Amino acid sequence: MIESLADYPWIAGSIDNIKQRATAGSLAHALLLASPPGIGSDLWASTLSQSLLCERDKWEQGCGCQSCNWFAAGSHPDYKVIQTEEKSAVIKVAQIQAVVDFVVKTSQCGTKVILIKDAERMNLSASNALLKTLEEPQGNCYILLHSNSPGRLLPTIRSRTQLQQLDVPSKAQTVEFLTARGVEELPRLFAKRALVAPLQLVELLASDDYADRKRWLLALAEKQSIDVLQAAKKFSSTKIDDCIYWWIAYVQEAIRQIDQPDHNWFAFLAKLTSLYDRLLSGANPNAQLTLETLLMDWYRMSRKFDFHLEEDVTIKRLSE
Repeated sequence: MIESLADYPWIAGSIDNIKQRATAGSLAHALLLASPPGIGSDLWASTLSQSLLCERDKWEQGCGCQSCNWFAAGSHPDYKVIQTEEKSAVIKVAQIQAVVDFVVKTSQCGTKVILIKDAERMNLSASNALLKTLEEPQGNCYILLHSNSPGRLLPTIRSRTQLQQLDVPSKAQTVEFLTARGVEELPRLFAKRALVAPLQLVELLASDDYADRKRWLLALAEKQSIDVLQAAKKFSSTKIDDCIYWWIAYVQEAIRQIDQPDHNWFAFLAKLTSLYDRLLSGANPNAQLTLETLLMDWYRMSRKFDFHLEEDVTIKRLSE
């Protein structure tokens, strides 16, 4: 269910800034919508798409015009969404060629919007095909490239789009957002991540994965005897990219707590980050063997230091 934009003041503020650009006539027809994950970028991109299509130029979540009604029903004839297909890690050239066909069609409402979700997942052929369309804009047609990793887009793509960024909400906004959803206490690491990805955290808390993530944190915090092979086998059944994501967060916070961490910590963080990037690009390593190797290095390094990230803290402390 889509909540009111009023529940996301950081998104509402960004939409208002883009509206001002549109009103001033300085909004480009090819936009790169860049934001970190977990702060509502899907809602941001969807709201912007609806606003650009609105017949009354209201810049609201559904003003009641025919265009807004079509959008709400998911049947807008002038709106096209491109994203990775099932069982595919990339956006293919055939999907972008469909964009080209859509661009030249006659609009029913005067404006067309194409939203490419996770645009960094376009393969090289798809990216090159899109470049031709970006170089030759067609009438009142907006192409929105949504990305949580804009640096992975081709430089030529980035240079032909106008950058619009969605910033992380303030601490006060995050605390208010989480409190309104009944979140009062969290493990310290989750609370830290809430500051940069509150929506991601709310979704995690409501999912069946939350208990698994807590067990993963406890396993990383283990300082005494642990069977690395058993731990790797146990957690390899979960999504390895999620394990690595939270491991990166854990290491980053541990580095902040440790007094003068040595180079091994930064090298290990770089190794995790590189692996995570490869996973996002579609790599499919043997999860159990990968975790075995990393866990052996991790315990050898982390047992020498004292830090605590698994105990609970109250949400209100985030704003202190």
